[in-house]
Amino acid sequence: YGIDRAVAVLRKQGVKNFIVDGGGDLYFAGEKSPGEPWTVGVKHPRRQNQIVAELSVRDAAIVSSGDYERFFERNGLRYHHILDLSDGQPARKSVAVTVRASDATFADAIATALFVLGPMEGLKFVQLYPDVDAAIFSPDGGVHSTSGFKGAFPTRWDAK
Repeated sequence: YGIDRAVAVLRKQGVKNFIVDGGGDLYFAGEKSPGEPWTVGVKHPRRQNQIVAELSVRDAAIVSSGDYERFFERNGLRYHHILDLSDGQPARKSVAVTVRASDATFADAIATALFVLGPMEGLKFVQLYPDVDAAIFSPDGGVHSTSGFKGAFPTRWDAK
């Protein structure tokens, strides 16, 4: 919500080209320079300081949810902050999700929902929103994307 409010204020002031970063949730307005879109790197879910994809963005939010920022491991299990409300445990059907949508609040909500749903149910759900693109990283190493992200992400995130 804070990102979307900042975007509204900047637009009201007549600013056309900018980025708002709300702790990794981002909104990109306009272009980096005339004819050149903004580019954002999507963090690899297991290799710190490595990106798994680069996305070109104009007038959209890019939001990622994952089990790799706030977590600890115990007895071989990763415990993180995204909970599956059906059992109260950390969601385990995804390791990361990246969403592109028209605003950051919606993108964040969708990213968290897709993370909990996992790739198969998540892709069915996100198809209800034709202006939203998503990439869902599954625990088995696959990356499952909507048509708008086809080719932007590798088919596997665990490839060497």
